[in-house]
Amino acid sequence: VYPKEIPKKEIIEAITRLRQLSSGNDPNKRFIGEFASKRLYNLVTYQDDLEIQQNAAKLLRSVSVIDDNCERIRAADDNVIKTLIDLMGTVIDKTSSFQSSLCATLWNLSAKDSIAREIVDKGGLPLVIDLLNSMNPLLRGEAIGLLGNLSHTNSKAHLDQLGQSGIIKVVIKLLNESTDVEFKTKLCSILWCLSILDANKRRIIDEGGLRILLELVTSKDKNLQEEVVGALRNLTLLEETQDLLKEWGLIADEFVKLLNSDNVTIRENAAMALKNLAEAQNSAMKSIKKKGDVNRASEIVKNAGSPKVTETRNGVKMNDEENTVSAILSMKLSDEDTIRWSDLELLEKIGEGQYGSVY
Repeated sequence: VYPKEIPKKEIIEAITRLRQLSSGNDPNKRFIGEFASKRLYNLVTYQDDLEIQQNAAKLLRSVSVIDDNCERIRAADDNVIKTLIDLMGTVIDKTSSFQSSLCATLWNLSAKDSIAREIVDKGGLPLVIDLLNSMNPLLRGEAIGLLGNLSHTNSKAHLDQLGQSGIIKVVIKLLNESTDVEFKTKLCSILWCLSILDANKRRIIDEGGLRILLELVTSKDKNLQEEVVGALRNLTLLEETQDLLKEWGLIADEFVKLLNSDNVTIRENAAMALKNLAEAQNSAMKSIKKKGDVNRASEIVKNAGSPKVTETRNGVKMNDEENTVSAILSMKLSDEDTIRWSDLELLEKIGEGQYGSVY
């Protein structure tokens, strides 16, 4: 890449100085990426000196946080993504900063949906699964960040690839074992994204994910709770979920409590989960005793579609007021009868049947 007469020390000093200049300075990162992306990529992938590779990878990681630089790095070679995946997989020292920098670079690059799909298509998933089991918490965290980007897609084919890879089993295992709330939050976010697809809903249930999510729904951490309730909203659309909840004798009390949450996403997803369960019962409903719950539901319905909520990973644009209100209030209770509920009747229709009673 560079003439052999340039001393190694000078190359490393130059890279170190550029890293210092780019630290916390996006304009400098953009500038370095514009003029040096290909050179950095070549230093990372084609040099036979590990020290140079490690230092260049750290700088490549830094500049790859800039969107424009992602495309510049990708254009450095005809097969950049595959080369980075293969290189990351051949690193002998699994705790090395080199592997960590490569994983973080792919994490940054995967913010581009086309690159995320390419990482999956080029065989990156087995390596991500391997890194999720790393004893190095930093490397494991970068792998979970990368997987988060890979799972944030509306492509059914892509979601099915992820589901078939065995990633769900690993995520649920880690979710069950981890005591780190932030790590659990990221894992639940991935399950929320993956659960858009019915096949993945079933995989989550088969691996015991439904039970674990139900246990986490009462978490005091609002960020974790938001991801959990989002995933459960998707899962309650599935008949298998509804049957299991009946079999387990579980009732909707916790979802009702969440209608009082100060988090708009939690409130709306809890309301939609209740709607999914109520719609599935197709039986006589029992009034809820506490009118405070009914009034709270009324407020949620009226305010559904807050502009603060733009998330679409559950397949529904929650800032679409008309569709959200219609979905909550209009439920087909039988093949012959469609009832449009008033605000105060929303939760009065939930409670009786095989799910138990809500008070």
